[in-house]
Amino acid sequence: MKSAIRTLLLILTSVYFLACEKEESGEKFDTDLLTSVIWGEFDICGTESDPDVYTWIFKPGGQLLKYKKIYQSIYGGTWRLKDNETIVFLGDEYKIVTLDKTIMKIRPVGGLCVSTFQAKAITEASTIGVTSLSQTSARLHGFIRTCTPTRVFFEYGTTTSYGQTIEYNTGLLAGPSSSICSIDIAGLLPGTTYYYRIKAQHEDGTKTYYGQDMRFITYNSLTVTDHDNNTYNTITIGEEIWFAENLKTTKYNDGSAIPPIKDNTVWKDLNSPAYCWYENDSLTYMDRYGALYNWYAVNTGKLCPDGWHMPDELEWLNLFEEAGQEAGIKLNEGSYDLPEPLLYSDPLSRSEPSNESGFSARWTGVRSSSSEYYAGFCVLWSDNEDNTDNARIAGIKPSYVYTGSRNKKYGIPVRCVKDH
Repeated sequence: MKSAIRTLLLILTSVYFLACEKEESGEKFDTDLLTSVIWGEFDICGTESDPDVYTWIFKPGGQLLKYKKIYQSIYGGTWRLKDNETIVFLGDEYKIVTLDKTIMKIRPVGGLCVSTFQAKAITEASTIGVTSLSQTSARLHGFIRTCTPTRVFFEYGTTTSYGQTIEYNTGLLAGPSSSICSIDIAGLLPGTTYYYRIKAQHEDGTKTYYGQDMRFITYNSLTVTDHDNNTYNTITIGEEIWFAENLKTTKYNDGSAIPPIKDNTVWKDLNSPAYCWYENDSLTYMDRYGALYNWYAVNTGKLCPDGWHMPDELEWLNLFEEAGQEAGIKLNEGSYDLPEPLLYSDPLSRSEPSNESGFSARWTGVRSSSSEYYAGFCVLWSDNEDNTDNARIAGIKPSYVYTGSRNKKYGIPVRCVKDH
């Protein structure tokens, strides 16, 4: 990680950074100015970039924080001053060319390329998404970037007039700060659409900023129980009722057992129904990923509880169409509570899933036809086969949704949809 960051810093030649504005001190290198602003990359070697994608905070005491969008991407980063004209990023030295209330320019010691940083005085509030849905509760997430001491609130209700306001429970955010803010709300109604947004208010009350209005749907009051006594929440999307979580039964709907296969050689040579847990660890992964079934188990037609069935490819395509534009964002649940959520984001697109639909698709684990375990974006079986070796799957990424094909020996999670 450290060497990669050094390489990135060395190749910068002309980088603009957007930051919170502060009065110029008149010194060539004002440490207070450096540590009281947020810097956003704007241009690299003459090539402009989005200033909201990468931002930097130089904390007093030497901590360096870098963010990709809302996610912190440098862990354990440092900076220090060597002298009044030299700053050291993670061990690499840069000369200060200019520093005032609007511009900072630096260049690598011994190098010719100049990196340029530009200040912007504004607080930003972004509503992100919802996780931990239930019939009566939810966890709301937002993002605040500020250089001014700021109070944070969430507003929510069954209309865009909201009606309920709750303060972010850590209290005042002291600037400069880039923070994911999350709150839990309860007392909601099942199967109901709610609207919400984040609100930032400067400590002195003079300025208020609002994130975009967003919405979510609570789970239905209808639940389903399998032969292992696992209970599943459901969500209505369009005219269909779906499981809101992955299947984890070890028994068919007639009560007979599905063969569990742990051995790698047996799994990859198998041409009959079987299931497993990710890494053979049900304690850790049963609730997170559900069970992993090969397609031979899917093809029995007995995986889903009575009154429910495996979706075919057409039903997946109808779901994607019902979700509409940015279907992957609306169907996916974000990973804001993970310790390093950047690893779980989608670099090709906006990496903040909203889960507006309530479908709650998640990062999932699979077992390959060669018996290797790996985790990736949500992949789920479809009740269709391509040929003797392969069957259809549905993929749900924040950047796009798709149908594709996998070897029937793969262990992949399952969702069920209600019979008509």
